[in-house]
Amino acid sequence: MFEPFEPYKVYEKSPLLNASKATNFIYTVENLADSHITAINNISTRNKILDRMQAIQQNGGKLTFANTENATFTNNLAMIDSHMPLIISEMLTIYYTENLADLAELTARITAKNPLNRNANFYRHKIKELLCAVALGLKPSADWSGLDDVLGGYIIVKKNGDIVAYHIYNRDAFKEYLLANTKLERASTSRHNFAKLYVDNGKINIKLNLQIRFKSTKKGAEY
Repeated sequence: MFEPFEPYKVYEKSPLLNASKATNFIYTVENLADSHITAINNISTRNKILDRMQAIQQNGGKLTFANTENATFTNNLAMIDSHMPLIISEMLTIYYTENLADLAELTARITAKNPLNRNANFYRHKIKELLCAVALGLKPSADWSGLDDVLGGYIIVKKNGDIVAYHIYNRDAFKEYLLANTKLERASTSRHNFAKLYVDNGKINIKLNLQIRFKSTKKGAEY
């Protein structure tokens, strides 16, 4: 006997993962002189994060991932894979330096870079697992049991009123949809306290924030 379909409903362009201070990723900035900190932090252009990141690179700086700001988020990500924080940190670096937001494209870039020396399917699989976990219950600042909070399925209501529906029993199709239809998005730097250089224990650091949102789709499929 089938369980009743009790879907979780979201709207196109809704956030899949909301930004917060818990979704900040901390990087150590190596080879950058302290004298550049103030000038870089004072960049306040329309694309200030992109411009700050490029200024860091132009002045010899190199970002090395250190940790996530929130230990609970780290533990939740580790339940998917112990290297998940590093994988996300690589994506965030590309996003904030090149303005490449599409998650499928970012996954392809990370696959080509292959920072963990894994097979060609590894990164795509892990990112799809992350997106599915977030969609079905993983929250950055709350301990995650690994169990689904959503019963039945997931419905995306598009701007034109069309509906894309997935039953949770068809996880593979759902994961593919999530990867094809999500992107990274910039949140408020002041509200979430990121994208500024700071010194901690003698090291120059910077935080980059993770926010994932559904993107507009030309057409959807129904399952």
